[in-house]
Amino acid sequence: MVIPGIAATVILADGRTWTGVAGDAVAATHAKVTPETPFAIASVTKTFTAALILRLAEQGRLTIDDPLSRWLPDYPNAARITLRMLLRHTSGLADFFQNPKFDAALNHAKGRVWTPAEVLPFVAKPAFAPGKGWGYSNTNYVLLGLVAERAGGAPWADQVREEFFVPLGLASTYVQGVGTPDVPPAHANQMFIGFAGKILPRDLGDGSTLAPFTAVATAAYAAGSIASTTEDLARWARALYGGDVLNPASLAEMLTFDPNIERYAALAYGLGVSRVKIDGRFVAVGHTGALAGTRASIRWLPKQRVSVAVVFNRDLFTGDDATRYLVAALYPRAKPGASPGASPAPSPAASALP
Repeated sequence: MVIPGIAATVILADGRTWTGVAGDAVAATHAKVTPETPFAIASVTKTFTAALILRLAEQGRLTIDDPLSRWLPDYPNAARITLRMLLRHTSGLADFFQNPKFDAALNHAKGRVWTPAEVLPFVAKPAFAPGKGWGYSNTNYVLLGLVAERAGGAPWADQVREEFFVPLGLASTYVQGVGTPDVPPAHANQMFIGFAGKILPRDLGDGSTLAPFTAVATAAYAAGSIASTTEDLARWARALYGGDVLNPASLAEMLTFDPNIERYAALAYGLGVSRVKIDGRFVAVGHTGALAGTRASIRWLPKQRVSVAVVFNRDLFTGDDATRYLVAALYPRAKPGASPGASPAPSPAASALP
């Protein structure tokens, strides 16, 4: 696995924290990744948007079973689509990022700033009737961002900052194009095969401080425009899934995994959260993220009360690929002949790292 730059943080149940970094934040200059280097977190942004919708529901400003037409009455078929469907990706709405015409527009003018109103016309015909299937779509979360703005009476970016970034001390987390990073973000890279078969990175940046570049970062909006560090992300996962952000009823809603989705898509997806099995032994919840040349993952192991966050700046692999290595290092499999029945505990060598 050739990765220009990577960062990871693990927070154990007792609060001990390990952060590791390696490689280049900017491949061309060999500027190194540090613990303070933010990365575009792509769809991990959805965890913040889902939490905001549930927070607004707690405040009585909306309900997750509201029809979309209550908030966006002019959107096609809005009366048949609920906020819960948007949160779960069961609305049937096509993903605007999958429209070839939109992809061409993004790459034609990398420095362009996109608004949701300019993005939504690129949504193609629905893939299925509302509630009759499962299909991951960034369109769902762009619409949820707009709903949050109407229900909350403030821009989505301001709300996630005031509700989550500031109270939780996530000082290195910001919405790209709105917040200003203290440290330049890692550049996104597309990998290609160069001379003599060597795998090399191609920087996708447009000269701005937005990653992967301005057009993609702004078009992603409430579906994928946040940048952060792994230390912030691991704290966010611990706070969100550990019960410090939402009330118990809201968290239970978020972590309810519809069995119909597992039949449709062979995966477990709740309200802006997925559930996976790691190393065949550990159940984890969280989300992954992928934009051009950048990857991210947050995972919370509820039984162990451990959070893991990973970010790196290349394509093809997923954030969970790196997460699995970290969990395996924390909880090595027992060697043949070892005493059976022992419950897994973090490896002393791993947890003692600075």
